[in-house]
Amino acid sequence: MMIGTSGIASATPAISFTSPTIDYSNSTDLVGWQFTVNNNITVNELGFYNNPAHGITGSHDIGIYNVATQSLIVSGTVSPSDQYNNWFNWKSVTPTVLIAGQTYDIVAVLLGNYRTWTPNGFAVDSNINYVKSVYSNGTSTLSFPNSSDSIPNSHFGPNFGIASARVPEPSTMLLITTGFASLVGAHRRKSYQRRRLD
Repeated sequence: MMIGTSGIASATPAISFTSPTIDYSNSTDLVGWQFTVNNNITVNELGFYNNPAHGITGSHDIGIYNVATQSLIVSGTVSPSDQYNNWFNWKSVTPTVLIAGQTYDIVAVLLGNYRTWTPNGFAVDSNINYVKSVYSNGTSTLSFPNSSDSIPNSHFGPNFGIASARVPEPSTMLLITTGFASLVGAHRRKSYQRRRLD
């Protein structure tokens, strides 16, 4: 499944599911989930959960933090007007690399909107591993989460898009092929001239 809001690059959602089961709201809570990275990836979109049965009101700050340093790596704000696709609204962000072997937390400020628990058909992109749910109670601003729990797949408010490798356009491929053919031709001419001189 591909997402893409910018028209510049497409992305694959880090987590996906076929349908929600339980939705729950906390008026001022920060919720999210922890993951490890298997291969270097580039984040180019952030998503916020939106079940059309409830909708979302207002804009939601989302951030990805490095767990080892508790530093904010990439952040953005997702609004109700941002592109909707497969249970999330998506917002483009500056492409940011997450490093293989590192652990990260992605969190979102709920502000009275919903997160989903144990959704049906839950899947994780092969470039990452889902670890656990994370949260902070009683906060209405973006910050590093201070708590976690053992309930699996439970705090899906935020999501992120992993940039897909680009396939060169036909015109680009033509230029590459033409340039390569020119280099081969020039090399052959030089080789022929050397043989004549010898």
